[in-house]
Amino acid sequence: MKRLNEMRLPVFPRLRGTRTQRGAGRGPLVVTTWGKQQIDFLVVTRRGDAVRPLQRGRIEREEDREPLEQLAEHLRADDQKAQRLLVLLPRAELDMSAVEVPATDDNELPTLVQMEIDQSVGENDREVVVDFIRSAPVVVPDGDGEEGPPSVTRAIAYWMFVEDRDRLRQTAEAAGFRLEAISARQLGPLSVLESQQVLCEPLSVVIAFYTGEIEFSFFRGTQVVFLRSVRVSSQEVDALAEQIQTEIRRTASLTGFGGPGEPVDLVLLARGDVGPAGGELARELLAESLTARVIGSHGPVRSDAIDEDPVLWGAASDLLLGKLPVDMVSPKVSPVPPNPLYRRVAIAAAAVIAVAIAGYFLIADVRELERQVEERRGEVEETTRVTAKLQEKSDEARFVRQWLEDQVDWLDRLRRVSAEFPDGRTANVRRLAATATDGGGRFDLSVQVKDPEAVAGLEERLREAGFIVSSAQISEQSGGEEYPWQFDTRIGFRVTPTEEREEAESFVSKEVPE
Repeated sequence: MKRLNEMRLPVFPRLRGTRTQRGAGRGPLVVTTWGKQQIDFLVVTRRGDAVRPLQRGRIEREEDREPLEQLAEHLRADDQKAQRLLVLLPRAELDMSAVEVPATDDNELPTLVQMEIDQSVGENDREVVVDFIRSAPVVVPDGDGEEGPPSVTRAIAYWMFVEDRDRLRQTAEAAGFRLEAISARQLGPLSVLESQQVLCEPLSVVIAFYTGEIEFSFFRGTQVVFLRSVRVSSQEVDALAEQIQTEIRRTASLTGFGGPGEPVDLVLLARGDVGPAGGELARELLAESLTARVIGSHGPVRSDAIDEDPVLWGAASDLLLGKLPVDMVSPKVSPVPPNPLYRRVAIAAAAVIAVAIAGYFLIADVRELERQVEERRGEVEETTRVTAKLQEKSDEARFVRQWLEDQVDWLDRLRRVSAEFPDGRTANVRRLAATATDGGGRFDLSVQVKDPEAVAGLEERLREAGFIVSSAQISEQSGGEEYPWQFDTRIGFRVTPTEEREEAESFVSKEVPE
């Protein structure tokens, strides 16, 4: 048994899809994978947010026994009490297909991938379980030659029949394990590669060796483009390097993975004592021949170092973090559409609540408007009352003003006319009539004078006093010895406006305007 160093659980931010998150169980976890000849396994335990490897090993596979039964017996012999189990199936035991579906959101993607696999499998009574990872998107250039949004979504789907999955679960339970997840062996090192940031732009190829088999993972940046596995044709280093280069060129030409002159970065996975061509020395020679980097579970590996398997370690970390990229036990599924009845009930309830809220606010608004109407009605009544009083005062003022304007101070005017008349020895007024006119008044007089020259002097004095004077032709009367001459005259004058009269000032100053 090998004692390995404790490691902190890394965080790998990668879209996994919708599934029940696992990894919250207690007790040691066994991660295992197998081929035709060997069974590889890793036992880890979790303490808080740290993971500590307990045992790493390889056992020869017996032809007539189940791998899980043989693994359980080996662990019991080492007094290793681990029941939680993660199985990484090789490519030969887990079907894989590259699918393209119309570009859609993550919620609909599981259903579309399931439909594509169901169609490729064909009509069959056997139920299929499907899980997938996204691969590098296809980008379609727009009319300007620039890359537009992806027209399709590419995915790498893994699938198996439900009866095969149930048979594996029954086998695990018979061996004393509790099967928590089934994943693809090729996806095991993804989290290790991401955490170490070893994938280069734009193209990288990760190579993992197993007994008699090589697995290739092709990346564009950090996104998977293609996965494949081939049989090892030779254990000799130079022949093995030539086979790897040939397979990479062949895959690139068939999938459009890289252009003819585009550089490709090669990464070899160090799997502890499971080295290519039978040992670590051969692995280092192969890396030198391919100009490749050697990466272990915790970073670059020296030629004399033995590192635990990054495939098993990465898968264990993913499961403990609940971020396993593919899990045939709990595959990604689209959200269950809501029950139409529940939806109708929810809509009806929302409508009732909305109507109740709207009604409440409407009633509140109506009450507020009624209060405002009452206030305005009171204001109108008060304004009407004040206006009526003002109108009454205005009418009184108008009547007084009209009376004052129509009033003529006849005595004052008559006094002023009399003051301009000559004495009684020169003139004698026989008749006087006073008449009010529009804006003034007039006196009509019949006058007798002793001398006609007195008439001209009288008119001149009256005009100077502000009167308008017009006299008829002077006539001589017969028989008149004292006043032989007679004439008729009209004396007009303008009535002084009310605001100019001294006696009206006190009234006008207190007058209420209309």
